[in-house]
Amino acid sequence: MRDDTVEFMDDVVPAELPGMCMQKPRGVRESAGRISAPAFETGAVAAEQDEENIADDKDVAIEKNGGAQMPSLRDICLVVVGRGPEAEELVRRRREACGRCILLWTGEAPSHQHLADPPGRHAFRWRPPRRGGSTAHVQIRRLRHELGSYERTWCKFGPDVVEFAEGMGYEVWASTKQDVHRIRAFDAASGSTLWDVSGAVVFVGAEFKARKGAVRNMEEVRAFDVVVQEEEMKPFATVSFPPVLLAAAWYGVQLFFTSYLMIMSEGALDAGGVPWWRGMGAVGGSLFGNSVPAVFGFALIGVWPSRGVTLVFITTFFLPIFVGWSMASVRSTEGFGYTCSFFAVCVASTVTLLAVGLPIFVLSSVRQMKKQKADLRGTSCKLHFAWMLWMVLASLGAWILMYGVALCYLFLSAHSKLAASCALPIVATLCEHALVKCNGFIYRQLVCRPRNARSGRATMNGDQRRVLDVGIQLAHAYKESTMLISLLGGEAATPDYTWIIALLQSFVINVIVRGRITTLLRGAFCPMWTRRFLTPTCFSELHTQVRFTSGYPRFVPVVGVAMARLLAFRGSKPMLFNQTCIALVSAALFCTALEDVLVWKVRWPSWGHYYDFERLDMFDIRHLFAFDCEGIHFEHVALGFHGMRSHDAWQTAAIMAPASYFSFTLITLLLGAGYVHGVCPDPFPTGV
Repeated sequence: MRDDTVEFMDDVVPAELPGMCMQKPRGVRESAGRISAPAFETGAVAAEQDEENIADDKDVAIEKNGGAQMPSLRDICLVVVGRGPEAEELVRRRREACGRCILLWTGEAPSHQHLADPPGRHAFRWRPPRRGGSTAHVQIRRLRHELGSYERTWCKFGPDVVEFAEGMGYEVWASTKQDVHRIRAFDAASGSTLWDVSGAVVFVGAEFKARKGAVRNMEEVRAFDVVVQEEEMKPFATVSFPPVLLAAAWYGVQLFFTSYLMIMSEGALDAGGVPWWRGMGAVGGSLFGNSVPAVFGFALIGVWPSRGVTLVFITTFFLPIFVGWSMASVRSTEGFGYTCSFFAVCVASTVTLLAVGLPIFVLSSVRQMKKQKADLRGTSCKLHFAWMLWMVLASLGAWILMYGVALCYLFLSAHSKLAASCALPIVATLCEHALVKCNGFIYRQLVCRPRNARSGRATMNGDQRRVLDVGIQLAHAYKESTMLISLLGGEAATPDYTWIIALLQSFVINVIVRGRITTLLRGAFCPMWTRRFLTPTCFSELHTQVRFTSGYPRFVPVVGVAMARLLAFRGSKPMLFNQTCIALVSAALFCTALEDVLVWKVRWPSWGHYYDFERLDMFDIRHLFAFDCEGIHFEHVALGFHGMRSHDAWQTAAIMAPASYFSFTLITLLLGAGYVHGVCPDPFPTGV
């Protein structure tokens, strides 16, 4: 801990807090005295508040410190003190604005009010409340459920809703303009700190109507500024379980009907005939059309699409494109008819959608921004284009890369299936981690560094953290699909038991990596000079988080094909090629679920003290642990993982589309669509 950098706001020990010691280090100038709460609430403060500057605390919260600027406290965190519908509504508005928020559910006044300037980096505090444990307060439980406040391993989703329990007290720090910028909760008996954060503190409700700057009624709540001005101060975003389940059900039903119609109709198709059933099956994949405005288009221009724009791209653009390519056929000179493979349909539809949809979305967004008189002079078109190009490579490029891994497995298995089974998990995992590393590096170079430079150079628009995890999710989804479908293709051709080795090896690797055992071993045994390059970052933690949901889309098409074969053949053919393939899929699903349970429930050993996180800037995106004026707090999460957001159902469905279709296209590529749907008796020969 860096105790020499700590500056306390008050060196007087309150009489009501026995045992509490607040000593100021030598050489640090005393900042200000203490003002009692009654005196403050009755307006007995010398300086009057400037009403014009309530909503903008940049002038008082930003300061230079060795060339680095202090972000706005309101952007960092909004602390709401109050109880009742006004406090609930303000927290909801802050959550909709994608901002970090803490709600202290109380109508009690603070025990003490300290007078101090807004903190710079030398006095910034970030020890947020711990969310563990249950509460008997019905309102607290209801609010946590409605606001999506929960923990998932290391990450904290949604706003903190803190109960003001018996025996608890709190004190605040305010400037001469009466802007409250720090709050500390403590145990009234021992004086020990429960939590202590710097941020914009606002008192809400009729209980605080005598306090200047308080938000008293619903009209003032709606007029209160909750917007986060600095995009990089927003928490990270990722997918959650309910939208993933909805998307999986949607694509599963669609792929089931597609497979069933192909089994019943594909073999009877005449040369030059129109495969209309493929067009019907393509309707379910139309939700991928939202990827243009919500992923690629947002990366290109930084404007988030409205619901109307989303529906237009799904129904008007992608649906006819996908249906058209699915039903397209070519007649050869010999009179044979050929239809596009599923992989060709997906690639052609995506390329056509990007070529047609991206220019239209950009032009409409620019026109809308000009109508709103938005200032576009600081926007870098080069950075936006480079970031969008990476998003395309992370989706289509990673798709091709993992296809190559699967084909290499089949080629090697023709010579030695045991060697291929041992090499597959290692090669696939290395490719996945390489993609995650590239995603983090490119985001820092294109988004973070230009924004942090603050030298007048052009930067990117929009909250790009909304799409930061897309490449990471697809990398893991493709890798897991490659593992399953490659083994499935090998066992369909020549069934044996070598798949058990690959499955167990993959399970062990995933548990060790997700449990941070490799991180612990690197920190414990690698030389000190190498740890600078091996230090885990926020991108590795995001990788850990998306693994909870991105490993399951690979089973969606497999189950859909199996149910279609079961219904169509009624037992005359195996529902999934042979009994070994059924055992493989069942064991893979069990291992995936067991892996998630172990990572979620097991308390893994700590490793943070092996790495030098203090070399990073206090507000660097790469932080995993809380970092304030007292140093690193390994028991608290960093700003980016506090108040994390979940993607909505539309964006989740767009991300789930390639994750689900990858397995379907790969299995038809390795085994042949005719064999998968029971039209052909044998799969493609191994090694072809």
